[in-house]
Amino acid sequence: MTKHKKIMVWTHWDLDGVLCYLLIKWTFPKAIIEYQATTVQSFRNMYTTWLSKNNTEDYDKIFIMDLGVFEDKDLIDLENVFIIDHHIGHDNTTYKKAKTIIKEYDSAGMLAYKLFKKLYNIQLTRAQLHLLLLSNDFDSYKLEHNDSNKLNIIFWDTTNKFEAFIKNFINGFNGFSVQQHNIIKLHDIKLEKYRKESEIFKGTVKIQGKDRCVCAIFATEYINEIADILLNDHSAEIALVVNTKTNHVSYRRAKTSDINLFELAFKLAKGAGHEYSAGSEISENFINFTKTLDKI
Repeated sequence: MTKHKKIMVWTHWDLDGVLCYLLIKWTFPKAIIEYQATTVQSFRNMYTTWLSKNNTEDYDKIFIMDLGVFEDKDLIDLENVFIIDHHIGHDNTTYKKAKTIIKEYDSAGMLAYKLFKKLYNIQLTRAQLHLLLLSNDFDSYKLEHNDSNKLNIIFWDTTNKFEAFIKNFINGFNGFSVQQHNIIKLHDIKLEKYRKESEIFKGTVKIQGKDRCVCAIFATEYINEIADILLNDHSAEIALVVNTKTNHVSYRRAKTSDINLFELAFKLAKGAGHEYSAGSEISENFINFTKTLDKI
């Protein structure tokens, strides 16, 4: 009897992360695959809990995808570990045993696809490739396709987000169902309420040698859409969306801006990300930075 591969996948709790998991499913269709969706902040605790009940040697491969886990090197530098991440700021250490591909890329999903195509000759169907392209379009925040933002809405606004997304899109993207279209409509109604009722803070701050128009807002959901409102409706160069529920700040910039948001997030709170999009925790430096902004 042929023994099937046993694989463990650790991936980010977002659209790009679930796409990474689906790529593993599509690449190793006969494997026994387990997964855990998490965040950078929660990874270590969840991983050590998992280790207390599981033996890493029981797995042929352990994939860690779309997660900046360099501070957890002591736990994951193993022969059967494969780390795939597209946040260049995360690559600040050298692994001796784990295999890594950490480079600036539009999305971890697309980076993984290019790698798997080379290593395993993965062949995606048209619907699977369509799903990958939409996810990549959203994570790079190019938003060249209208459905990419809608796909992200479906991920975040569906009950049992991760599991439901896998079930609904296991075969790729073939359009939205009636129920999913209703979810998108309800999302738009709630977003309009945010637009009308939220307090916005605005000011001009010298950053990286230039005066920059900065807008900030408190929000616990619809982060990217609200950032777009700040950038478009208030002519901001930099949008800061502060989530006090998760103690997290999302940084976004206007398409015409040359500011490096990764550098800004790292300077204010040792954050990470890309030039066009970054994130950090709410730090004392960040709070002092926002004190220069006035409520409008």
